[in-house]
Amino acid sequence: MTWTGYRSTIAWMKAEDSGHPMTVKRRMGPVGSPSWHMLLDAAEDILREEGYAALTSRNITSRAGVNQQLLYYYFHTMEELIVAAFRRAAGREMERLEAAAESDHPLQAIWKVRSKKDLRSMPEFAALANRIEDLRAEIVDFRKNVRQLQVAALHKSLAGREAPTLELPAPALIALLDYAALYVNRDSEFDVVEGQRELITAFETFLDGIEPEATNEG
Repeated sequence: MTWTGYRSTIAWMKAEDSGHPMTVKRRMGPVGSPSWHMLLDAAEDILREEGYAALTSRNITSRAGVNQQLLYYYFHTMEELIVAAFRRAAGREMERLEAAAESDHPLQAIWKVRSKKDLRSMPEFAALANRIEDLRAEIVDFRKNVRQLQVAALHKSLAGREAPTLELPAPALIALLDYAALYVNRDSEFDVVEGQRELITAFETFLDGIEPEATNEG
């Protein structure tokens, strides 16, 4: 799966499960409808605010203000809803990253996206992935696709520029930048600021060396 595949989140959810040709499939609610999004919004809110242990069909429908039957009209199982919630969130993130990668200064733009990312739901999805195999596969694909996009952005920035010699291979450098952006973000959520400003300055100075026009243009 390529990273552009995340644009087809709705199409993926519409795909029918393969099964016995004589199996009668239960009619499901339309993917992408307001109610479908409302249920996923409620699930994401619970993950961010209360954690995965609170993610039950009762809590989701209570927060959404609907009855439990409606949830199972749109999703066969809770596992399907959770995978859909992650895939939708991943799709939003990939859209932001793709737009950043298409900018004139992709590394600077990607750094800003990653360092300002809301991370509260990600540890919860990771915990759920321990028991939901399909979710684990989605997370792995997403992380790989993000990394591929970032490496491509680095090569784009280096093309035709008098950039500093890289001491690390491109994939390793991108991994380091990404880890720094995400952990700076996470520390900020807990008001842990020691060394943070210095780390941000060091990485932004490095990025300025690769994409100096971004700083000059303000």
